[in-house]
Amino acid sequence: MLDSDSKIWLESRFKNNVRFDESMSRHTSLRVGGNADAFVMPEKPEDLVEIIRWCQQKDIPCLVIGDGTNLLVKDSGIRGIVIVLTKCLKSINKRGIGRDGVIVTALAGARMQALCSFAVKNGLKGMNFAIGIPGTVGGGIMMNAGTAHGSIKDVLDSIKILLPAGHTKIIMRENLNFDYRRLSLKDEVKEVNQGLPIILGACFCLHPSDPQKLQKDAEEILKVRKARQPSGLPSAGCFFKNPL
Repeated sequence: MLDSDSKIWLESRFKNNVRFDESMSRHTSLRVGGNADAFVMPEKPEDLVEIIRWCQQKDIPCLVIGDGTNLLVKDSGIRGIVIVLTKCLKSINKRGIGRDGVIVTALAGARMQALCSFAVKNGLKGMNFAIGIPGTVGGGIMMNAGTAHGSIKDVLDSIKILLPAGHTKIIMRENLNFDYRRLSLKDEVKEVNQGLPIILGACFCLHPSDPQKLQKDAEEILKVRKARQPSGLPSAGCFFKNPL
């Protein structure tokens, strides 16, 4: 539980962007979960860094989330502070030509579908595998999100992380370990025994293509996905039907 001094500081610093005893069922796609002691929505990247450092100084546990998809919160809730990235880290931009294609940057709080739409509109091939996948870019990277058409690891060029000590680092694709629906960082890019780093954003390597063809392909993928997956119901993004 947070003490009164901590609540006063959070209210004075984040005003309407902090809520206390907030039900996590309002912030997860499965619509279940108990209360978080505090729920903070930083508006700027520097606000995010500040709240992370403050939590470390006060020895208050914090959990950073994106859109709450594929996240199951227990009924007893979350002690400490939940920090959501969807307000402060949401921009998507085309940076230019990279090592193997066109580089698109997306911050961790940007929604995956926004990145897919950006790629299609700009005639860039590579993201259509993610059509229909809910959640944010940061969460998608952590889960190595994907479908039968591909996964994040196939298009990722690099990620930018915030380390527990407060500084940032860029890690290239070759220094990342991807497994099925999972990302793990190599030991040399982590600060051992100081907590896990936070993904701030990423660069994706995409390739020029015909926007109209990409749009047509995207519509077909979405059509198939809607036919196979429940729509409008609490979901982690993908459920499998029993064929028997």
